[in-house]
Amino acid sequence: MGFDSGLYGGPTAVKYISRHDIDILSVNFIYVNCDLITNSYINGVPAPVIYSFFPNVAPGYKVVEKPYNLIYLPVHKTFINSVTVWLTDQKSNILNFKDQEKMS
Repeated sequence: MGFDSGLYGGPTAVKYISRHDIDILSVNFIYVNCDLITNSYINGVPAPVIYSFFPNVAPGYKVVEKPYNLIYLPVHKTFINSVTVWLTDQKSNILNFKDQEKMS
């Protein structure tokens, strides 16, 4: 929760202030990325994002998201022999699903 390990105050202490930012929920946005598209931006910076959303469930629960307000983006390939789709957070970190089952 942002505190260094150790004992703080005592039984009479009322308030503790951390020297570090508290990062309770590290994923604020989930970005669905795709290597086929162009003309997509995040905060004015080009990015291969086709959809983004805030996860509205607690950690450990299944995320079910249904896109709305679809926007069709240009494809930058003339021949499609493969498509790569990946999920990242707001800091462009690839999401780690640990031991979750993958869909085939």
